[in-house]
Amino acid sequence: ASLGGKIPLSAGFLQAPLKKAAKRIALRAAPIAIRLLSQGLLESGSLGQVIAEEVSSYTKDRLEEFYEVEQSIVDFKDSLQEAATLLSKGHDNRPLFIMIDELDRCRPSYAIELLEVAKHLFAVDRVVFVLSLNRMELAHSVRALYGVEFDAEGYLYRFFDLDYTLPSPNREKFVLQAIKDTGLFAYFPQGAVPYEAVPNMIARILAASKLDLRRIAQTIRRLALICPPPGRSSTKTAAAASVGVILRTLDAELYTRFCNFECSDDEVVKHIYSSGEIESIQDSPEGHIFEAIVSLMWCEISTRFRDYTIRFDESPLMSGYRSTLQEMYHRRADARKRGSGVQFSQQDEAVEHRCRGVINAASIVSQDGWGLFCGEALNRIDLLPNNGA
Repeated sequence: ASLGGKIPLSAGFLQAPLKKAAKRIALRAAPIAIRLLSQGLLESGSLGQVIAEEVSSYTKDRLEEFYEVEQSIVDFKDSLQEAATLLSKGHDNRPLFIMIDELDRCRPSYAIELLEVAKHLFAVDRVVFVLSLNRMELAHSVRALYGVEFDAEGYLYRFFDLDYTLPSPNREKFVLQAIKDTGLFAYFPQGAVPYEAVPNMIARILAASKLDLRRIAQTIRRLALICPPPGRSSTKTAAAASVGVILRTLDAELYTRFCNFECSDDEVVKHIYSSGEIESIQDSPEGHIFEAIVSLMWCEISTRFRDYTIRFDESPLMSGYRSTLQEMYHRRADARKRGSGVQFSQQDEAVEHRCRGVINAASIVSQDGWGLFCGEALNRIDLLPNNGA
């Protein structure tokens, strides 16, 4: 809070002492007035002399304290300068860097006090403060203390000699690096079609979402936490857990309704694709595996509410895709009967590609008892905290 209990943190530190001084003067004034009244001094003309003596004594005490604080600051800065100079001599004359991260996330009063300490107490040669922060958020903190009309930007410029704006990172690369760091790639080796697309599916969906990077990183860590040790059977569990955690992170209410069999797989897919720019994956292998797993999860969830397992082709999502393919097949057949060709637009061809891709991915993933792995994934997701991911 202060150095030696004597050096205030804020450049505006006089406000508190002045208020305190006013109170102490008031406390002193009360007995003075009583004494003056009791001795009849109010009428004798000696009121000014008595008050002057009391105030003079109080002022002398406060001045001594002030000079003591000033000397403490000087001594501190001299010691810091000496330490920084000695340190630089042993490290190629480099300065001492003090890194402060996310200052804008601190309590407003604390953030401002820290800035003022850095400027007034640590302003010596060979000591450099590097602050990583959101300037806009820090400006909000300043206004929270000094009022909405206060020139927060101008105030902050007092503290920074140089400032740089860092470019936004590539969100997909950020997610893929987080997946690599947590070891999730081990579940989805290259060549394991369609599972090899799962890491890119995770990266593309989370990168296209409206989540900030902190929340994305937290999501990946939690996913890695609930996945079983890598192995042949764990790939399916990890794939199901990946989709489940994504759904739960993007929309916890939707995920709960889905798990309670209150919304279908096609409703879930449409809702997720409507968030951010996630729909861009729809016609890719990442979109195919995502939709296939959602559909299979819907089939697995159905066993919790019915006495039989819904067949894969009863899934609303898959039924819609099969109907679309059947319609396109009939159009081609009719054209052949007429001895003519059928013209499909690029959009039609994209829809056909998506339908076949999702159905093929689901056919592969559903082999070898998918349901057991999906159920395990859902149980593991239930172990996570309820705050989103």
